[in-house]
Amino acid sequence: MYEPAVSNAGDYSLLASISVVLLLACGPIFLVARFAWPKRFPWWLVAVLAAICSLALAYCLESLEGPGDYIHKPTFITIWLRSIMYMAPWLGLYLVLQLVRRRRAQRGHDRV
Repeated sequence: MYEPAVSNAGDYSLLASISVVLLLACGPIFLVARFAWPKRFPWWLVAVLAAICSLALAYCLESLEGPGDYIHKPTFITIWLRSIMYMAPWLGLYLVLQLVRRRRAQRGHDRV
């Protein structure tokens, strides 16, 4: 009898979607950790973790796409720069939250 071919395309698209969501979420997650625990998460650690996560997820997405043109494969530097550029708007929000935190701390200190 004829058996239909089983396609795993749905599994790959789900994995690709999860990878994209994680790629987009890793920057804000690291900045929230930096905001909550500034002594445990120095800036160099935020930058390194963002680079490592972006690199790992980019290679995961690349492997899900399958073999392709190696001329257009992103390098570590381009992936890292992309992750830093993606974090730029989040850094603006982080700055606003830090200013609010400092202003509240000053008001509390002035009242005493």
